Amino acid sequence: MDDEMEQLCVQMEEMVDFLRSEIIQPCCRSREKEDILEQLSDLRSNICKFRSKLSILSLSSAVDPIPQNYRSDTTQEVAEEDIERMEKLQLIPYACKPPKYRYSKDEDTELTGSDKEEIDLEEVVFRRYRERVESMCGSFEQRTALCSMHFAHYTPRQIPSGIVTTGATLQIFSFKIVSCELSWPLYVYGVIAARDRVDDRRNIFFGRRRCYAQLVTRDDPSLFLFGPSRVISAVDRVNFEVELYLKGRTESLDIPLFKKRGKHHCSSTGFSTVPFSNCLCKAELSLEQLGNSVQATFLSVCIVGGGPSTFKYGGRLYCISLAHEVMVPDGQGNVEVVDPPSSQVVLIDSRDCAGGKLPMYNTGLLDLATGVVSVPIGKWNYYSPEYDESMKVVVQAYSLSGDVAAQAHVKLRPKLSNTSRVECVIGNSKVEIVIAWSVMLQSEAHLVG
Repeated sequence: MDDEMEQLCVQMEEMVDFLRSEIIQPCCRSREKEDILEQLSDLRSNICKFRSKLSILSLSSAVDPIPQNYRSDTTQEVAEEDIERMEKLQLIPYACKPPKYRYSKDEDTELTGSDKEEIDLEEVVFRRYRERVESMCGSFEQRTALCSMHFAHYTPRQIPSGIVTTGATLQIFSFKIVSCELSWPLYVYGVIAARDRVDDRRNIFFGRRRCYAQLVTRDDPSLFLFGPSRVISAVDRVNFEVELYLKGRTESLDIPLFKKRGKHHCSSTGFSTVPFSNCLCKAELSLEQLGNSVQATFLSVCIVGGGPSTFKYGGRLYCISLAHEVMVPDGQGNVEVVDPPSSQVVLIDSRDCAGGKLPMYNTGLLDLATGVVSVPIGKWNYYSPEYDESMKVVVQAYSLSGDVAAQAHVKLRPKLSNTSRVECVIGNSKVEIVIAWSVMLQSEAHLVG
């Protein structure tokens, strides 16, 4: 049985155990509890049968692996129908960076006495910072509730003046472990979040529980970011909170990797890094402070024509500010446009996904890893009531060798509200992109009353 199929079965079994122990047992009344527990027992039995049937299936190489979020139902009849449908349809992996259920290191890391002292001191400092935040904001873990599309349904004239802004924002590119004194690879989990002046709540752009720890290697030392949930306002100062742990064989052997706060002083636009370091690791958060900007939310990226054959070997989707394009002469009098990797905001990359395939529904809809980006506002075009183009969205398809086999792009004009719908043709496929635009709220206090 393939590892991905086995991971799927383990994931479903763990979900059954979680429902039984954490939700059903404490919440339900006795009669309801008995009925649901009986259904969960049937579900576990179906999972076992599902695993047995998978072990004897002879799937050809043309059929993609089973989606990570494949759901088994509580009746045997429905489960058998799902299996038959799975055999007929081309199913594409759904979850990015599949969880690592097995710890594969031969030895656990042990810290020296001096390392333990420094890590303990770092934890004390972070706890004091946490207490200060709680004294001002209440719950430390509370997430920002503001939506990135708060004003998307407004017309420009309906947008209330005085409480919104198209001011400075931060664009997050990567969080990379630059060096580490511990043995590679690392199994990392935890939270990385930003806290700005808009509502003083956590805006999380990396978050993994222990059972979903990410495998980090020397060749690929960057964490897989999926946020932020709204753009980060670059007013006064932004605090970055990093709580990362190194997964051990058991939870008692886990090691705190980072418990630190980093500051970004919003003084000038441009690229910068926020460093994090201790006796164990050095890491850096790469970002750019933009001037006047709006927030763009990718509502949909969908293959609407030609089918997904162009992306048989995977692909990549990213966006970049047009101001960061670099013109490089090719030596023959021509000029090539190059997008520096450090300036790209990666929305999805099949190399980070289960089975090396793009996470895609059967309808052709892609499941993006990141969906909210900051877009600089270009100059106002007086000949037409709109801004100049300032953002480019690039779609790439990989070849069997992993190189870029085909590429297409579209350029977008930012808006203060409403949506944009554009299409691009790459290979045999037509890709439709739908984006919602919104200005930013200056402060959550403006919503009171």
